[in-house]
Amino acid sequence: MQQRANRRRKGSLPPLAVLKRKAKVKIHARLLNTVDALHGDWRKNYRSNARRAG
Repeated sequence: MQQRANRRRKGSLPPLAVLKRKAKVKIHARLLNTVDALHGDWRKNYRSNARRAG
């Protein structure tokens, strides 16, 4: 909600692709953060996690 207000205040909309890319990066970062929280060092555990997940 706050993002939309900020965007309106700015007055100029960046291209849709940029918005999508930013959103994707944000979501990806959030996912990695949750994985970090669950599994400690994500990179260290990547192989075993992938195997467990199939």
